[in-house]
Amino acid sequence: MSLNFTDLIARLNEQHSKRIAVVCPNDAHTRNVILRSLKEEIACFTLVTDKPNLDKAEEIRQMYPTQVSIL
Repeated sequence: MSLNFTDLIARLNEQHSKRIAVVCPNDAHTRNVILRSLKEEIACFTLVTDKPNLDKAEEIRQMYPTQVSIL
């Protein structure tokens, strides 16, 4: 079965929401994946970060307060 990205998103949205823990979500690529997943309502996230990078995680949480928690 061949799926494009649109088909994949549709298929994932049919499933129950998943909560994913991401440790050190500080680099741009990880941040982009988290934001895209939140935008497409594929998953909720727990972001595990350190104090120097807390502002990056908090920025994501403020955009999606019900889907993101921070440890």
